[in-house]
Amino acid sequence: MSEIDWREFYEKEAEVKRYTPDDYYHKSILSLLSHINFDSVLDVGCGDGHLCHLFKERGTRNVAGVDISKKRVAICTSQYQECEFKQGSAYDIPYEDSSFDLVTAIEVIEHLEEPLKALKEIKRVSKKYIMFQVPYNEIIQEETCPHCLKPFYPRGHIQSFDEKRIEELCEKCGLKIIERDMFFHAFDHPFIRWIPSFMLKNMKKFVFNEFIKHGGYIGVLCEKV
Repeated sequence: MSEIDWREFYEKEAEVKRYTPDDYYHKSILSLLSHINFDSVLDVGCGDGHLCHLFKERGTRNVAGVDISKKRVAICTSQYQECEFKQGSAYDIPYEDSSFDLVTAIEVIEHLEEPLKALKEIKRVSKKYIMFQVPYNEIIQEETCPHCLKPFYPRGHIQSFDEKRIEELCEKCGLKIIERDMFFHAFDHPFIRWIPSFMLKNMKKFVFNEFIKHGGYIGVLCEKV
């Protein structure tokens, strides 16, 4: 699909779909960023803007979001007036070079035909840090719509990423990986919350390597080199 086709799709989706905030999901994203300092952040593919709202709640001074859907931008602007929202795509972000300390792209690049091009554009508007999250080693399989008989990809995911591909992508883009983490909703359990973070990180790495071959998410924090 061309970018125009995707834009039309997400405009129609915005009319019927609302995102439900997921506490574990968003806390996992923020935990990956907990040891870096940033005073400005841009969320590319911001959806309904809830992550931008959380950044503002944590005290980030300058928070902005970009989404391909004009309707999504209107929703964000109405709900979270303390943040700035603009229409744009991951290939063409409407900000100047080095505008933000941190730029995030959460579940975005798996939708794109040219993820490297998008990451280079994300890098352009970042002063230092880039954080992106994608489904982990997802099986991509084209299906046929039972109504129109046209081929489609469930959830619009057309790229799959494991750790090796992520490392290669970052290297080509000129990004240095400084932190990564694996997220899986099964880890959101009262017992597991008591496990110290350094032990939990090793446990999750073992579980993903040995048992979870496909599923969950991988978050990657990078800096420009």
